[in-house]
Amino acid sequence: GASCDTEPRRSPGDESRSARFAEGWTDGGWTEVSIRTGAPVGGSSPRSAAAALSRGDSVLLLPGVGAPAECEAVVRACAASLHGGQSLVRLPSIAAAQLASSSELAFEWEPAADAPLTALPAEADELCARILRRALFAVDQALAPVSVSQFGTARVSALLDAGELEFAEREPAVNVYSEGGAFHPHCDQQGLTVLVPLSAGHGGGGTGFWAREEATGRGGGEEAADGEEEGWEE
Repeated sequence: GASCDTEPRRSPGDESRSARFAEGWTDGGWTEVSIRTGAPVGGSSPRSAAAALSRGDSVLLLPGVGAPAECEAVVRACAASLHGGQSLVRLPSIAAAQLASSSELAFEWEPAADAPLTALPAEADELCARILRRALFAVDQALAPVSVSQFGTARVSALLDAGELEFAEREPAVNVYSEGGAFHPHCDQQGLTVLVPLSAGHGGGGTGFWAREEATGRGGGEEAADGEEEGWEE
């Protein structure tokens, strides 16, 4: 997840940065899905979808932000990360790993000290950064009210480019699951969470969402079910 409390500054290079963010993205539309019913919301507009997202009533689907070849390349690069019987490992981006090296917090899904991978390999790191840039550009273009309601600006991609987004601990990251791997229900407590499924056809896995009142007693948020899955979330 990511959040921000600052307003970005415009510069003469905004147009060239927009082209870089848009690279590889074609507008495939978007869909608002109700968390309560699991069904698409009819008659949704960018403004009403942003309001529903802010209330925790809906999730928004944006196809096309990760090309199949890119996702497959990330999966291959991270395949060696499960180590010593772990069923879930989170590989942070290179920058996030460097920031976390001084943290005293420890989580069971962290790579072991002797693991083959303790952060994203360079190729996967660049691919994930490209997908993130593209996803935020897509939000700006198709769902600008989301950027305004969650970040106070019409261009959240500009915040990323200016280094003004604050990410959750050890994020962005790739989550690598084997059978039995799962996150317990939780609340990200960030302005926006981007989830990019990287693999399909694994016979299990998934992410569940609960509306605010349904999350009482659960801890709220999302959980990955049993199954072999690799998912990238920012």
